[in-house]
Formats: sequence, structure tokens, C-alpha cells
Amino acid sequence: MKKYFLVVLCAVLMLTVTGCGKKANQVTCSKTETEDDQKITVSITADFDKDDKVTDASVTYDFGDKETAETYCSIFKMGEDESKITCDGSKITIKGLDTFEEDEDEDSEKMVGKAKEEFIKEAKEEGYTCK
Repeated sequence: MKKYFLVVLCAVLMLTVTGCGKKANQVTCSKTETEDDQKITVSITADFDKDDKVTDASVTYDFGDKETAETYCSIFKMGEDESKITCDGSKITIKGLDTFEEDEDEDSEKMVGKAKEEFIKEAKEEGYTCK
């Protein structure tokens, strides 16, 4: 029993020292909206580098209804690279930086490279709750 305890203790110490098991530097901001009596939960997840700048981001829409999600999935796939879109039941996830980079035709601000504090502040201003 003592040997087993020592092996487990060593494994825990190794994981702690090497950083394995640590949660990635990531923030998820979510909010629920209602559109045409349909509740939609939108979650934006951003990954940050060691300098707390956005390196990658994804957005997930949860429609709570598979049929509605399938309709929106078709619409999203018309305007985006299909390899970045995952449709699973009532959820649609769009991954990749291109989705969030500045669009020349719109007044959208580039998300990539944005500071963590600024990302969270802007999300909260838009009604998101961040974790």
C-alpha cells in the first residue's frame, strides 16, 4: 500500500511540475439571445498566448432545436469554409482565425492579437458573461 501511495504521489508531482493537467490560457464568453421566439446561446472561446493576446478563437451557437440548427448550418456553410464548421445536433461550431479577422467590407475589428483584458471588456459590453 505504501508503494502504491508513493507512485501516485510521484505522478501527481510530475504532472504539477511539468505543467501537464493545467488548463490552457482560454476564456469562454456566453450569452443567450431570443430571435423569433427561438432561444440561441452563443459562446465565444478565445485562446491566448503567454502575452495574453488572442491566438485562436471559435464560436458555438446552440439553438436548442435540431431543425433550426440544420437550417442555420446550411446558411453558414454558404458563406464560410465548410471545413471550419461543425454541425452537431442543435449546435453549430465555427473554428479558426479567418472567421474573426477584420473584414474589409465591414466595420468589424480584428480579434486576433487582441489583449485578454480588452477581449473580456468588449464581450461584457455586448452582454456576454465570461469565464
